[in-house]
Amino acid sequence: MLHWRAGRRIPWRQRFERRCRQRGAGGRSDEVGRPSHSSTTRPAPARSRAGAPGAPPAALLAIVLALLCVASWVHQDHYDFQTDDAYISYRYAHNWALGAGPVFNRGERVEGYTNFLLVAFLALVRRLGGDIVVASRTLGTLSCWGLIAAMFWMMRSQLGRSPAFALAGAAALALHAALSTWARSGLETLPLAFLVLLAQILFLHEHRHQRHHWRSALVFAAVALLRADGLLFLGGAVVFLLLRRQPPRALASLVLPFLGVLLPYFCWRWNYDGWLLPNTTMSRRAVTSTSWFAGSPTSTSS
Repeated sequence: MLHWRAGRRIPWRQRFERRCRQRGAGGRSDEVGRPSHSSTTRPAPARSRAGAPGAPPAALLAIVLALLCVASWVHQDHYDFQTDDAYISYRYAHNWALGAGPVFNRGERVEGYTNFLLVAFLALVRRLGGDIVVASRTLGTLSCWGLIAAMFWMMRSQLGRSPAFALAGAAALALHAALSTWARSGLETLPLAFLVLLAQILFLHEHRHQRHHWRSALVFAAVALLRADGLLFLGGAVVFLLLRRQPPRALASLVLPFLGVLLPYFCWRWNYDGWLLPNTTMSRRAVTSTSWFAGSPTSTSS
């Protein structure tokens, strides 16, 4: 297509490039005498600190989240529940801090816990002179608050929900009776829930941006150390990568850091306790012959 001007034929490509240069120079009118669209500047929509047009400021969102945490604390204080099962972990941590090792009774190496990471943390607290019970219950409260904040962040960043929708999800956790009850129970329930959600957020973020999964792998490893059945969450992530047909390097970046943390731990506990699985797991198995896990006969009355 040709454009006629002053007795000359100007190809359409030159005409297009000239118009682009004129618009970039400050919005002058084009060569046919019509005003350019760039001559009238439209005001940009107002953006708040949250980044999206019309979204509430980040400071206001932080205040609302803080109020939700306060409401969660009031809810936890209302129930003030503490289970006696937590004292099993307390005793293991106490003996470990005193130098007897992670044992329930001195001289008896029986792994009667499934929350190694919590026991190790409480042993460190006791070694530093802290109170095990207070530290365990405080960790549950902080994990509940972290779960509320992580839920808000996931709904905003991963799911793309509105601030009001994300705050509604965070409020549902803050006012959840079961979470408030078990937050100060002394067990690893709330720390486990927080780490699982954090691992999923990191994993999806890495997948979306095509990054290595070593960060989420370390959190998945912490989940497995915090609870024996936490290995299942890594399995879900591996299945996801396989179904999405991700390259082998993506799968390796997830599995290798995880194994780098778990394999030394399994070697240590097998050497220390003599069992591949915790005693609480083996006690539910009717083993009457030579045990493959221990290499020696066991009874079913354990």
